[in-house]
Amino acid sequence: MADTLYIELIGLPGNGKTVAGHRLEQHLANKALNVALRKPLMSPLSVKLAIIFRILGLVITKPATLKLWFILMNGKYQHVTNAKFAYHKVRNRFFIEVAVIDYLFKQGLDILINDEGVIGKVCVFCLLSGHDEHFAVKILTEVLPCNLMIINVEADTQIALRRKQERKIELPFFDDMSSEMREHFYEENQLFYKNVCEQLAQTENITSLAIPNNGNIGALNSTLAKIAKSIIEAI
Repeated sequence: MADTLYIELIGLPGNGKTVAGHRLEQHLANKALNVALRKPLMSPLSVKLAIIFRILGLVITKPATLKLWFILMNGKYQHVTNAKFAYHKVRNRFFIEVAVIDYLFKQGLDILINDEGVIGKVCVFCLLSGHDEHFAVKILTEVLPCNLMIINVEADTQIALRRKQERKIELPFFDDMSSEMREHFYEENQLFYKNVCEQLAQTENITSLAIPNNGNIGALNSTLAKIAKSIIEAI
């Protein structure tokens, strides 16, 4: 195993990424490892400048990412209210997130767990711009840390939508869809995630796992404990 490990939990709102991230962090804690769950940065100006310089370095050293700024929104979702706002936001957050991941590893982390990472943003960007999984994989292999574990937290569409509503997760654009289109977007996004993960897993040093989360917290916790054990044994 490499010196560092980046773990990204992916899945749609309501699938349980945050819960899974916290449980995994707990299982990996106290193992003589510097482990952190990605949290919002309450950053001084020096850190913000460091992030900006990393974004500039990204577009210079990874020219494929620069194309994202010039791709227009396309496809069946472009006429939904707030669609353009969501499209630009997810693109901008992609660049910020890549820079933040790089910055956090430079602070000496052994393992970074991220439940709001890069893969989901690229997948949504591609769905809104009409690009396929191959385009997403090309971008992701350019920017993701070389030693990567992807954990796709999966849930039944209706269960995920109910959790989203119960937790009052507000998502402009998504909330503006009709219920039928919202359900279709969930299912299409789940399939897109799955296909991207399968392709990424063919790359050396990338592991992709899928874990179910349909409400059994005990089963979810047990699965994450086993994943944590395998990570520790590999170090």
